[in-house]
Amino acid sequence: MTKRLITLEKRESFDLTVENYSVLISDLVLDAKIGIHSYEKVIKQPININIKVAINPPGAFQDDSIKNIVDYEKIVNGVKTLVNQEHTNLVEVLAQKIARLCLEYKTAESAKIKIEKLDIINETKSVGVEVEYKKTFS
Repeated sequence: MTKRLITLEKRESFDLTVENYSVLISDLVLDAKIGIHSYEKVIKQPININIKVAINPPGAFQDDSIKNIVDYEKIVNGVKTLVNQEHTNLVEVLAQKIARLCLEYKTAESAKIKIEKLDIINETKSVGVEVEYKKTFS
């Protein structure tokens, strides 16, 4: 058997431009006091949170510094703080609070928040909402 070597033709140099840039946080499971029923106001229940923050992309990532990006760890820690602050009746209200937190970044343009209550209805894996928010200025 004869081995064939493949040679790649060298191309002109080129630059990269970022077209789309999103920060993703998937399956953040936290215990929360959330819900309208009396039993939900005294016992924490597990919720699953997914977040997608669309960012106005830089032309390119010029350096390797965290100061130039949206820090997902700060978002996660902020969400944990929000969830642990107080009881929230509606998942929609919690989603809005999380979106506001995400959109505080100057370069953030929109945030899609999905919150699911786990183990709340026997016949389902989860129930919840998904809401997309866009930053607007008045």
